[in-house]
Amino acid sequence: MNIKIFKPIGSPEIIAELIVESDTHYIIDRPLTIHIMRGADGNPSLGFSEFSMVTSEKHQRVRLFKNALICDALEPIPEIAQNYQQNVTGLILPTTGGQILTG
Repeated sequence: MNIKIFKPIGSPEIIAELIVESDTHYIIDRPLTIHIMRGADGNPSLGFSEFSMVTSEKHQRVRLFKNALICDALEPIPEIAQNYQQNVTGLILPTTGGQILTG
């Protein structure tokens, strides 16, 4: 997956799979909005929510116009990318590399 972070002007950050980039826009798939929340211990933590809570199709591709963004697409830190991938696919990925066992 080519996971990127997008920062719209005046809106929370978006994390999504980048499908296509053109001169004027990005086509993204399975976008989620990133929010900062307070955990039970009072410390800040990150959470994801649906990109749009009022649309009928939750997993449709979205066109983000570059002139509505503060900057180009950004690389997420590995933990955030992994958490996003788990949220949209349901797959739990290992945090470390696997081992090759020979006998």
